[in-house]
Amino acid sequence: MSPDSDKLCDNCKFWQPPAGEGVCGGCQLLKGPINPKGYCVSWFTRDA
Repeated sequence: MSPDSDKLCDNCKFWQPPAGEGVCGGCQLLKGPINPKGYCVSWFTRDA
């Protein structure tokens, strides 16, 4: 859970949507499945 509700993995510049079934996607910086409602200190806004 993010301490800032506007900074979730699924609205981060580095988020990669799921390739198939399931809700977990990926990240350009981290390995492994990433929960879309997760958070890390590398969050960065998407380019508009």
